[in-house]
Amino acid sequence: MGMFDTLIIHDNFNPPDPRHHPHETIKRTTDWQTKSLECSLYRYKITAAGRLLLLDAPFSDEGVSIDQKMHGEINFYEMIGKVGTPSEKWLEYTATFEDGQLIRVESHHKTHEKLKADRAAMKKRMGKYYSKMKSELGDK
Repeated sequence: MGMFDTLIIHDNFNPPDPRHHPHETIKRTTDWQTKSLECSLYRYKITAAGRLLLLDAPFSDEGVSIDQKMHGEINFYEMIGKVGTPSEKWLEYTATFEDGQLIRVESHHKTHEKLKADRAAMKKRMGKYYSKMKSELGDK
C-alpha cells in the first residue's frame, strides 16, 4: 500500500459521480488519495481558482498554504461499494495542470467486472512467478 497524500477538491472541480446522473458531482465526506505528489501524508487542495495548494505545509507557520505552481498530472482515486461484489467500483481521475492552473479532470473508472479480471490476471502472473522461483530454488 505505502504512504500517500490527501487531495481535497473544491466543489467547482469535483468530478461527476458515475453512480448518479453523469453531470452530478460527488459530494465528498471523505477526501481523495493520491500518490502523484510527495507521498508523505501531506494535505493538498485544488481551490475554486484551480490552483493546487499544500495545506499546513511542514516547517511553515500554522495555517499557511503554499501554491505548488503545479505543472503536470495528478492521479487521485477511491474505491466505492463493497469489494468483491457488483457494487464495487474503482474511481480514478487525472487532473492536468499547466503553469499552476488546472486545465482538465479526466476519469479512468473500473467496474466490478474489470477489477475481477485484473485480480485474476494478477493471480495468474503471481502463480507463474511462484512456480518459476520454486523450480529455481530446487523446491526447498
